[in-house]
Amino acid sequence: MRKVSIAFLVFICLCSVCVNANATEKQRKITIDQAKMLVLATLTPKQRRLPGLVAISEKDMGVSDKDLDSSRYYSFTVVWDSHKEGVFGNYVVDTYTGDVFDGVMEDCDGYSNKKLRALQKQIRHSLHLTNAQYKKIKTKGPMCVD
Repeated sequence: MRKVSIAFLVFICLCSVCVNANATEKQRKITIDQAKMLVLATLTPKQRRLPGLVAISEKDMGVSDKDLDSSRYYSFTVVWDSHKEGVFGNYVVDTYTGDVFDGVMEDCDGYSNKKLRALQKQIRHSLHLTNAQYKKIKTKGPMCVD
């Protein structure tokens, strides 16, 4: 009877660790607002000053929070007030790493500049994402085969 009790206690402890790990994992996703800041950080200072520049997310277009929570990437369209074509670009942001990729073309490296890297570092720190963890979960983007 005692062996069964010990085995049961070990089982309960393991289950609670698994549940706790899953809860922690959910907390480690970036927010849609953080993703929007990352997208805007990919732009040059001149581009960020374009009249009426805004990053429109899937959420802004009516995608439900439930669908957003189940996605690995947030998608954005950046638009600005233009007499010709107002779409500036399409971007995707990895919800676990904060990596930003082109949302239309095959982009296996992602965007990188000084401002973006500094913001990514800050956001990853707030998620308690270590460099080792980052390297484990990093992807090449949604359009590249890992």
